[in-house]
Amino acid sequence: MQLSLPYKNLSASPTIRRSQYFGLLMVGYVYFFFNNFLLPDGFLYTFLLTPVFIYWMLAKRMPVVKCIFIFLLVWGAFLVVHNAYGISLPDYIKSSILYFSVVVFGMTMYTYFKFYSFTYERMMESVLKANFIFVLCALALLPTEMKDLVWVTNSISEGLSELPRLKMLTYEPSYYSLLLIPSLFFYFTYIFYKSMTRSRWIFLASVVFALGCSLSFGAIGISVLTMAVFVLYNFLSNSRRRHNKRFMSLLTIFGVIGVVVLITFFADSTFMLRILNIMDGNDSSINNRSSQAYFLALSIADLKSTLFGVGPGQIKILGQDLISLVYSYGTDEATGQVATARIPCSMAEVLCNFGWVGFFGKLLTELILFRKTKVKTSSFRLCLFIFMFIYQFVGSYSTSVVEIFFWVLAFSNVFPDSYFRKEQPAAAINS
Repeated sequence: MQLSLPYKNLSASPTIRRSQYFGLLMVGYVYFFFNNFLLPDGFLYTFLLTPVFIYWMLAKRMPVVKCIFIFLLVWGAFLVVHNAYGISLPDYIKSSILYFSVVVFGMTMYTYFKFYSFTYERMMESVLKANFIFVLCALALLPTEMKDLVWVTNSISEGLSELPRLKMLTYEPSYYSLLLIPSLFFYFTYIFYKSMTRSRWIFLASVVFALGCSLSFGAIGISVLTMAVFVLYNFLSNSRRRHNKRFMSLLTIFGVIGVVVLITFFADSTFMLRILNIMDGNDSSINNRSSQAYFLALSIADLKSTLFGVGPGQIKILGQDLISLVYSYGTDEATGQVATARIPCSMAEVLCNFGWVGFFGKLLTELILFRKTKVKTSSFRLCLFIFMFIYQFVGSYSTSVVEIFFWVLAFSNVFPDSYFRKEQPAAAINS
């Protein structure tokens, strides 16, 4: 079995044992398809695997103890401040354990890319093959009573009837669509450097089709915006200028054709109606993740401190009634309980939990790492950074392992532009 090699400057091809490769692949399948399947709200299989991840990183001689110490030091400082304002300690500790597991997951992903990034494309292709089969199965379930297992049917915009949106076995369609975005940018980078093959076009088509089934306009729209920002950014790059001029011309042509087709043939379609609602500010899904999310975050944080926030695990205690009122949460017919209070926006949730200190602290950390890890030297990593930097303001949540995956991959020293320009030498998997 042969795998692509991301680095041309290595004297010998890296290898991986077949058993270890399939172990990593199984973790990839769990992360993508089954991470919260049949688990209580808030639990993930990657959370349950935290001890295994720590053991694996220790075996790889990564500075796990040092990183955990730094995390506990920062977390302890926030705990002292939050405790002074008053907290529910049991809920604070539960939420802190969840944050800790997310940090460990991020460290694990960094370790994976440090040692085994040459397996990423092959693993991604395997996951996408399985995903396409699952999408076909989901379409077959659509006219049946079992559709609720993988589809969500609700009204997402003013004037639109209830539409089925593919979520697979995840929380919601937007979460599922986010899982697909790294693959979209991976093939986008191949297109940028004119290195697409027939098989890559097929994989890209399967990704686009799945995204279309999710009807996640936030992820799709920000993906298009990311590509536009990427092209504009490249005016500052001498190494990409030649490719950028050609791609900008293609992007402009296809953009004009797309707009003309939409206006001409789909003027009265659901797709166009939702776009118009978004532009008019009448789309409930977008509003929930933007203006309403920040209104709730500041309203709840103000109960304790807008500078330091209310602390992890306190939102459901202090904001349950307000959030239920704003988002019109109903009672679950099966359990008779109201949905748990949650702010569906990563930066808004950070603002609520950790105040302006956490809000600007996160942004500053991202910008420092952008410079320190030289994100701009990799087109793929640059696209990931641009996308998640924008998306965090209008979606995701602060303990999302998918968001962490984006950041770790963006800040890892992998996949330089040379990887996408032409076929790479191979790396082997040992038995």
